[in-house]
Amino acid sequence: MLYAYRDADESPIPVTMLFESVGPSSFYAEDWSNYGLDQDAESAATLFGVMAGTEITADMLGTDAYEEAIKPISGYMWVTENSVPTVCAYGVYDKICPFASARWLVNALEENGVTHEYIEFPHSDHALQNDNDLYLQYMQVIEEYLATCLPVDE
Repeated sequence: MLYAYRDADESPIPVTMLFESVGPSSFYAEDWSNYGLDQDAESAATLFGVMAGTEITADMLGTDAYEEAIKPISGYMWVTENSVPTVCAYGVYDKICPFASARWLVNALEENGVTHEYIEFPHSDHALQNDNDLYLQYMQVIEEYLATCLPVDE
């Protein structure tokens, strides 16, 4: 996500689309309740600080300083009206990448008018294994986007 949304303009290889499944796009403690981070600001600050490679304190949560600290690792924060078409999938019962965090990405794509397909797996966790028809749909949509978005030399 970061490469496609933040770094695509500088890429030596054209980035024409993004497909992803169960990737964390945001780091807000309230969305990471499956780890108890919504109840433990110190733990949230420590974990997200490690992920961001910077010091984050519990006092920073909910501030502009926190927003700046997590921006380098928050894919949704880099979505603009010029972002590449995106296909994304998330499992409602995901305990690794919290399902609640997906809404930030989907909202950013919608608010910026980015062509996208969001597929929600209502019976699956991180492996997206309990919704076979939806997984097949996800793969078919990726193939459609690839056929549309990848340049073909003739």
